[in-house]
Amino acid sequence: MSNKQYLDRIAQIETFARQHMEGGEVGHDFKHVERVRHHALYIAQHTGFDDLDRVQAAALLHDVALKYVKKRSDHGAVGSQMTEKFLTENLLFTSEEVAEIVHAIRWHDSVKRDPGRLLAILRDADMLEIFGAVGLMRAFTSKAMLPEYDAAMLPAETWGLSAEGFTQRFASGAGIGATIMDQVSFQISCFENLNTEIARQIARPLVDYIREFAAQLVKEIAQDSELYVP
Repeated sequence: MSNKQYLDRIAQIETFARQHMEGGEVGHDFKHVERVRHHALYIAQHTGFDDLDRVQAAALLHDVALKYVKKRSDHGAVGSQMTEKFLTENLLFTSEEVAEIVHAIRWHDSVKRDPGRLLAILRDADMLEIFGAVGLMRAFTSKAMLPEYDAAMLPAETWGLSAEGFTQRFASGAGIGATIMDQVSFQISCFENLNTEIARQIARPLVDYIREFAAQLVKEIAQDSELYVP
């Protein structure tokens, strides 16, 4: 495949993704997709996965179904169906390549399946979006209907809970928690679910950033005397 053919194929996929994400929710718009694509390409290049066109396709298309589903948990399944139809009808990849991309999109939002290499890359790239400054911004926008924090349980009721602890909460029907800072706590726990060492290297300072934010928040809410030292 020539470079022009490669660029034309990616441009066609990007157009399809933009079309289906227009008017979508804040935090899962095309800016999110662009950042995931950037993360995914970086992870792929540092883990020896050379099929970067498949990486781009999976990243660009992983959330195309979000605005069409009533339950967020369905967007991987619906998005994989949309992706399979689009890629196959437009002859953009072989059937084996389509199957790999579709599989990655189908399970990118799940931690229960043993991932293939492309799925591992996509999941890690998507999870990197919940750490650091971007992660905080997305937590506060996605949970804007909730109170920021509970002053009686700072920084949050669930602060320090492990990924397994959150899994048990979900299984019991308890959910993430009652405040935005519970959402932040959940996002930190997702570090444990990263697949690749390169993603963990990227995420560690971003998680530290969130912890520093939480510590500063607690200090300000408590009106710590250190705030008033000139």
